[in-house]
Amino acid sequence: MPIQFRYNADSNVLHVQSVGPVSLKDLSWYRDEVSKLPLKPGLRCLSDLTASKLMFSKEDLVQSNEHCCSPLATLGGSRMVMCVSDENDRQIIEAYVSSNSNEDFDARVCCSINEARDILGID
Repeated sequence: MPIQFRYNADSNVLHVQSVGPVSLKDLSWYRDEVSKLPLKPGLRCLSDLTASKLMFSKEDLVQSNEHCCSPLATLGGSRMVMCVSDENDRQIIEAYVSSNSNEDFDARVCCSINEARDILGID
């Protein structure tokens, strides 16, 4: 799988990294696997997509159910920062973020891992 993740329950931090081509099927797999974790409210998630290439369009994402089903969006007080280097991928991820953000879930997009770490307050 091109998407790898690790969850530290003590610090309530989820690190996600994808490498290479990422399909909607991969995104669905990730969503299902993360849904099995014992995540807690106040989760901080850093998603590093800088070494990946999304193999779907913004329209594909909107037409699928993957855009509205982030398991993190249901955890109160959770924050996610997604790092993207490709401009086309950034537009896709911004659509994903805007469809998942709510008053209890702060999702953002940035260009650097250091900026994401600063936003989330993690090492």
